[in-house]
Amino acid sequence: MTDSDSLRSPSASLDGPAENDLPAMTHPVPADPPRVAAIMESDPPPPRKRSWAAAHLRRVRGRRLRRIAAAVALALPGILALLVDMIRRPKRIFDFDRSHAAGYWVSSVLVLLLWGALLAVAAKRRGMGRQAAAGVFVFLFAFASGVQHAFFWKYNVYVGFDAVLYSASFPTTLVAAFPKGTAGTLAIVAGAAMIALLFVVAARIFVRPKRLFRRVAQPVSGGLVVAAIFLPASYRASVQSSPPDLIYVHAVTRYIVERYQAWDVPEKPTLVRPQRRFPDPMPALHRAPAAPRNVLFLLQESEREDAVCNEYEPDCDKPGRASNDLVPHRFAFREMRSAASSTAVAISNLWSGIDPISGFEDMHKAPLLWDYAHAAGYTTAYWTGQNLIFGNARLYVQDLPLDHFAMGTNIDAKCDTLIGAKDEALSDYAIRHWKKLKEPFFAVVHYSNLHRPRLVDKKRSPYQPSADKHTRKEEGQNHYKNAVYLSDIAVAKLLKHVRSSPAGARTVIVYTSDHAEALHEHRNENDHSATVFEEEIHVPMWIDAPEGTLSAAEKASLDAKRDTYLIQYDVAATVLDLLGVWDAPEIAEHRAKIIGLPMTRPETWDKPRPLTNVAWVWEYYLPNWGMMAGSRKVIARVDDPEYMCFDVEEDPGEVTDLGEAGCPDLVAAARARFRILPKDMKTHMRNRPDIWGPWPPLPAP
Repeated sequence: MTDSDSLRSPSASLDGPAENDLPAMTHPVPADPPRVAAIMESDPPPPRKRSWAAAHLRRVRGRRLRRIAAAVALALPGILALLVDMIRRPKRIFDFDRSHAAGYWVSSVLVLLLWGALLAVAAKRRGMGRQAAAGVFVFLFAFASGVQHAFFWKYNVYVGFDAVLYSASFPTTLVAAFPKGTAGTLAIVAGAAMIALLFVVAARIFVRPKRLFRRVAQPVSGGLVVAAIFLPASYRASVQSSPPDLIYVHAVTRYIVERYQAWDVPEKPTLVRPQRRFPDPMPALHRAPAAPRNVLFLLQESEREDAVCNEYEPDCDKPGRASNDLVPHRFAFREMRSAASSTAVAISNLWSGIDPISGFEDMHKAPLLWDYAHAAGYTTAYWTGQNLIFGNARLYVQDLPLDHFAMGTNIDAKCDTLIGAKDEALSDYAIRHWKKLKEPFFAVVHYSNLHRPRLVDKKRSPYQPSADKHTRKEEGQNHYKNAVYLSDIAVAKLLKHVRSSPAGARTVIVYTSDHAEALHEHRNENDHSATVFEEEIHVPMWIDAPEGTLSAAEKASLDAKRDTYLIQYDVAATVLDLLGVWDAPEIAEHRAKIIGLPMTRPETWDKPRPLTNVAWVWEYYLPNWGMMAGSRKVIARVDDPEYMCFDVEEDPGEVTDLGEAGCPDLVAAARARFRILPKDMKTHMRNRPDIWGPWPPLPAP
């Protein structure tokens, strides 16, 4: 073979047969696309190797994130509660003094640990303890958060021990016996329970408790619950330097301990206090006043008749003289008596007019003045400086049909439990809201600063020497006078504004005090509530009416009663007449239970009427009671079954006891109304149904 032949014949090469020697293809081979060709021409990727370090890092990061999520899940309930508290009352919290601030932050840590520990136990994978912890957490968180939210929204403070101590039952305590909003409160509680369930679910997803943690968490959570119950909490409305959750848990558990234990111990009774009212619905009333008018009721606290110029005096030099010149044409009633020496009993007489020795059901079903006014189409308002958290007082008024409401804690959250908000601040509040009253209106402004320990201003204390002491000495009496002087300045401020406003020309003003005040005239155990002697029940009373707001007959009747012996049952009847509903046939049943008559009419009450310092709305531990008709009065005391008899016209200081023979008709009326306590029986009202009637722990259905 030649070289040329080898070149022409590829098949003869070592590489194999030539292309022409291959068999024919039945289908053409398509050209490779560019991307595929590029891949085929490139080097193949190296095999993928797993990095142990990277995997470990990912595991570490995952565990770290899960731990962070677990910590957040456990801490979030406490953080949320504290955050909400900070939003509600930031200024109060940051204004705490050093000791209260320390207490707040320490107790905040306790709350964080409490919720976190309960959730940690609830996050366990097995065991009965997990479900119990979840239940306790949801229950406590839901009620503590929900009830506190609703209560703060209305009263500007949290539910504390003072607000639940006298609740009639444990279920009402759980919701703080909330007004008409018990259903609303439970809805808020239900919402808080849903949030609590979400916290439990989150804890069970993210928390992986280890064995040691599981063993420690359960006893720790139990210990924290015990600590929340028994460690002191700042629950007074004037401070409350503890988180709301802790205040609530402390209040409810202390209620259980104090209430149910105390009820079985005669030496330490839980005294009767106001409960929630349950009046029947009031039908619509047609008002028919003698003239178009509004009614403003100014109610003082603990003011004696001799501390003010009850009727106009051009040169008044008594403590209550600031208001004297502002209402020179007022109708004064010099012989007005309160039927009681304690605020709760006195206002039940003033606002309902019924016998204070009525049964529990009668006292809590009786309509009050606002119920009548609302039914007659009046705008209604109740503005009080009283701290109604004290002694369950809020329960007596919280269901009233009010268009405008404020109490001491709404005006000043730090107000004193007994003194309340400053009377000047109350007047300022009423002045700011005066224009909001749509005519015709019925409004009550209720002052409080004369209550012991009394509010005084050293720069405005003309009576000296003065000392903050409950004593017969001159210093103690001057302290009381200085308090009257300061409070009357606040009253005068409101009077001046009312009389200068357009509505003031159509507004009748009724003024009195709930009761008077003792300065140890009869060695009174207390300055009020202790007895029904004159120093505790003789109160100022006047009515001021601009021209055109009273008829001629009404003026004549009011003028004629200047020296008539009256009792505050008559005030309720008078206000109803001023509102134009006294004759309404729809209230005939209620009117029959009122043991008073309108002072705007010529008739006067001539039958004996009861006096008392205890009733089913309030109990003093040393009961006093009696009867009064005209100027004659009989009084009995828990430690003395014999009635004392006085004629206060002849003996205003009640120095000479005329004995039972001096008032035979009053003694007979008193014995028919009261049964005498044996000398050695100083027992609780609830233990003496023969005298005070049965005590129902819950209102009748």
